[in-house]
Amino acid sequence: MERQLVHIESFLVAGVTTRTINTDEVDRNTIEVPETAKIPGLWASFREKGLSQGLASVIGSERIFAVYSEYESDDSGFYDATVGVQVDTENLQSHTVRVLNGWYMVFSGEGPMPLTMYRIWSDIWDYFRSNSHVRRNFQTDFEEYSGSCHVRIYVGVET
Repeated sequence: MERQLVHIESFLVAGVTTRTINTDEVDRNTIEVPETAKIPGLWASFREKGLSQGLASVIGSERIFAVYSEYESDDSGFYDATVGVQVDTENLQSHTVRVLNGWYMVFSGEGPMPLTMYRIWSDIWDYFRSNSHVRRNFQTDFEEYSGSCHVRIYVGVET
C-alpha cells in the first residue's frame, strides 16, 4: 500500500452529514459492515439529496469526498461523517465542513468499493498502532474518490 506525508491547504466540502462511531460502522476483526452502520446510508442520501441541493453539476464529474471531523476523542469516540463535493463557499442548502490546513498521511488503493476503502482503513489502524512515533491529530481526515475504483485516504497527523 502506497503512503506519503503531504501538506493540505484548507478547503470546503458541501454535502450530507451524520454523527457516528466506529464500533457502529465496521467490525475491525472481519472488516464487515454491521447493521448499525450509518455511513452506507449517508452515501445513498448524498446521491439522492445532492441532486436536489444544487450539487448535481459536479456529482459524477468531480472528485467526491468523505470527511471525518468533530472527533469526540480518538478513533474510539463519536465523530461527524460528511459525504460531498468541494465547493468555494458555504452551501446554505447542505451541510458544509472545512478540511483543516495541515499535514496528512495519505494512504491509497484501487479496487472494488467499499471493500477497498475498508481494507485501507484496516491498514491505517495497523500502521498507527505499529508506528507510535506518528500520531493522529483527530481534527479532520478525509477520503478522496476519483472514479469508481480509486480512493486516497488522508489522515491528519501531528507534526
